[in-house]
Amino acid sequence: IVSIGLVIVLPFEGKIWALAAGSFVISLTGSLVTWAYYGLRPTFKFNWKIAKELVGYGKYCLGLSIIMYLYGHIGDFIIGKSLGVAALGYYTFAYSFTQKIAISSTSIFGGVALPVYAELQNETYRLKRIYLRTLSYSSLITIPMMSGIFILAPEIIKVVFTDKWMPAVIPLGVLSIFSLIRSIDTTTGELYAGIGKPKYNQNLGLFNLGCIIITIYPLISKYGITGAALSVTLARLLTIIVNFSLCAKVLKTKR
Repeated sequence: IVSIGLVIVLPFEGKIWALAAGSFVISLTGSLVTWAYYGLRPTFKFNWKIAKELVGYGKYCLGLSIIMYLYGHIGDFIIGKSLGVAALGYYTFAYSFTQKIAISSTSIFGGVALPVYAELQNETYRLKRIYLRTLSYSSLITIPMMSGIFILAPEIIKVVFTDKWMPAVIPLGVLSIFSLIRSIDTTTGELYAGIGKPKYNQNLGLFNLGCIIITIYPLISKYGITGAALSVTLARLLTIIVNFSLCAKVLKTKR
């Protein structure tokens, strides 16, 4: 409401502030509601033991955040440098469109799954059942959605976004496959975090980034923005193979 309202009333050169205002209101509202609802009040006590545990756990989360930042922008940098701003715009449009849909479907389970995994981290059988059920439900939502985008990409562009976005059709189709693989692959993120193994997430992210670094420039040089889409898709496919092999060992299952 705040962002849309400001877009309407602000002059053209100031409309960018509508996005910042919306983000600020979300954070402020969330903080105030949490403060009022839970009744928790911070104190100024410092516990070295807890701090050491948090740093030991959090350093891998920080490492993953840095890797994911590079992962999300390396393609933009190379496309902008090699192919120009217009090509970057088409690629960013296709990438953002598929990611927003995939994230909106998989985030339904993420916030609930993490504390459940943490609670069951020492009960392998129940942990396996809960994870496989989460994976099934997530796939049930994501696979039809991404398959629909892959099949109907030209029609979606023409009807919703007009013909001027047609250069993004093929990357959109390829990135729908990428988003499908990624949405299934990321179901293990909460699992590893919940059982106290955030290092697994960091190492998988590093492997994924390495695959992109190796393939993205040659593929962009040959296929343009479609090459960038192929690079991230191929990297994610290799990552999910490694990831699910690791996951099978963690859950002690062959499924």
